[in-house]
Amino acid sequence: ILNDASKLIAVSKVEKKQYLDMGLLENKIEVIPNGIDVFEYEKSPERGTFRKKYGIQSDEKIILFLGRLHKSKGLDFLIDSFSSILNQCKNIKLVIVGPDDGYLEKLTQQIKKLKIEKKVLIAGPLYKIEKTEAFVDADVLIYPGIIEIFGLVPFEALMCGTPVIVMDNCGCGEIIKEAKCGYFVKFGDIAGLSTRIIEVFTDPNDANEKVKCGQRYIKENLSYDMVINSFLRVYHSCH
Repeated sequence: ILNDASKLIAVSKVEKKQYLDMGLLENKIEVIPNGIDVFEYEKSPERGTFRKKYGIQSDEKIILFLGRLHKSKGLDFLIDSFSSILNQCKNIKLVIVGPDDGYLEKLTQQIKKLKIEKKVLIAGPLYKIEKTEAFVDADVLIYPGIIEIFGLVPFEALMCGTPVIVMDNCGCGEIIKEAKCGYFVKFGDIAGLSTRIIEVFTDPNDANEKVKCGQRYIKENLSYDMVINSFLRVYHSCH
């Protein structure tokens, strides 16, 4: 099927490399990122709504993970890093949002072993406005997985005004680097992730500037209109 296609769409350079590794011709591959409905974020829910629902104090810093609870998502790495900074930052909460994909039991065991149950909230899956409420109230979103060809979650967080930390070799990382709108960590580097989290908390001006850069980039490059036009260009080029 791939060999017979006139064009192949890759959502990132990471996916393009997968095509190339399969022996497909580079001139057939077009990189078009996933799009975002930027109009969805024109009116955000009231700040504090998520905190009130889950009993999180206004002076607690929220570290947010949002995604499937799966071993490939890097949650064990995130939890170890979170645990390591509790001596430095006591007034913080790790919030894990997403449906269980076979990893919840192991996740719970790790949290109990580290004795950090009171510092971690597993909220389960949230959708639509409730998901946006979590983004708005978070002080930082961490996207710890590397087996990702793209990933919209960091861009959704940026549109809600939340700084993001991603792994330096994930699919969405290449766009965040280009837009200079986030922080990067090598996967598995617990000390590095801990340092980045503290950096976000201690230098909010830099974090906010990165968020603004991200919002500008998303509106100019990842809106549905921009992505649709890119697809139309590719369709018209097929013979």
